Amino acid sequence: MIKYSEFPDMLYNVRYEVAVSEMMENNMDSMELFIRSEMAREDKDDTGWITIQQCEVAMNRCKKLNLTPF
Repeated sequence: MIKYSEFPDMLYNVRYEVAVSEMMENNMDSMELFIRSEMAREDKDDTGWITIQQCEVAMNRCKKLNLTPF
């Protein structure tokens, strides 16, 4: 049985555990290079700077960086 009043907390905890396990599967050494390459795709003028919105686009585009299980 599930105590439905505690379901939101249970769901949050499960999502957290899945995210942590997904992070552990990734090679952390290659993660920096991967993040830089995704961000560089947004840096059209090659200045080394991107906006918060561009960062969001890069993060959403890539499941490897997105820590939600969905």
